[in-house]
Amino acid sequence: MYKYQIHRDDLIIKILKAAKGDERYYNLRQITNIMEQTRTDKHNHTTREGGEVKTLMKRLGDLKNEDADWEYRADVDETGTLTRLWWMSPYQRTLAKFHGEVLILDVSEGRNMYDFYLTTFVVVDAESNTRNIAYCISESQDGETFEWMFRHLNHYLPASFVAVFSDRDGAIANAIESVWPNVFHGICLWHLHKCIVTNLAAKMGGRFKSFMWDFWKVYRQGSPAAFVHEWGNMIRRWPESADYLLTYIWPDREKWAWAWVGMRFLAGIRTTGRVESEHKQHKSAGLGRRSTITEVFEILNIRTSEQKDKELAGRYQVGGQKCQITDDSLLKRGILFQGVLEPSFVLFWLSVVSVYRFTPIM
Repeated sequence: MYKYQIHRDDLIIKILKAAKGDERYYNLRQITNIMEQTRTDKHNHTTREGGEVKTLMKRLGDLKNEDADWEYRADVDETGTLTRLWWMSPYQRTLAKFHGEVLILDVSEGRNMYDFYLTTFVVVDAESNTRNIAYCISESQDGETFEWMFRHLNHYLPASFVAVFSDRDGAIANAIESVWPNVFHGICLWHLHKCIVTNLAAKMGGRFKSFMWDFWKVYRQGSPAAFVHEWGNMIRRWPESADYLLTYIWPDREKWAWAWVGMRFLAGIRTTGRVESEHKQHKSAGLGRRSTITEVFEILNIRTSEQKDKELAGRYQVGGQKCQITDDSLLKRGILFQGVLEPSFVLFWLSVVSVYRFTPIM
């Protein structure tokens, strides 16, 4: 984090503490002025360092020198302008290794002053928590850009990587087919439903609610044969939906229908809701159309640290006592098992062993 931002936060905390929460003793303009001055100081600092790209590359280089497990890739155009940046911290690499069986990704907009897209990759850990394992900012979201991200990320995913979930974006689908042809690509049910509502609700009017009840009944069919049979019956019952469903929904049936999805290990994932929640969190953390790329980088790394702190620095209840973890990471204990046992089996025994590695607080 910039030293200016730390200084800003300290000043704001001092003002609020002195006022003891009473608005009569502090002026919001004071806080606004501090924040604006911080923005100016950071801009001047970046200018002195040779521009934002050079400042960020220097920051990444310093992190890499401190810990060789930092990974990042950056592309610039012929003018030296940054076009895309992908990165993983050392801890995110560990998370990907042990929890990377099912990947969820989503793209958000409006998170920086350059209108770069932000792509966030998340996984689900052994306690069903969302964990961010990689980020990418890019000026475009075409197939080539997604392939570029996926190929870099692919080096750090486990051999047990079996599925990826996204929305129905064609560029993402093509990139997945190119980089991960043998990995299951699941389509977010929420996005699927949104597409159906957008294209059929007005057309079907008051009949739409009954149609959707029928659609979800077909979705839940337990075998491909039963699904195909009930799908045909649905089309005959709702002929006004046939053109859209057969053209846009039917071709992807193996990516969303329970007859295919329900037969796979997908960590309980059916939507991209987890990663979309992260994007909402990014916004609440301060990312917006006034954020620089360096601010985006720092705030996202803080979010990763917050997730780690929730797992590691919090207090655990074991046998009625409050305990703290003595190791830097529960995950690191599994390295001895690498290549010997399946990840799920390793995680089970790590949870057992970890109980005896806690130090009770007196």
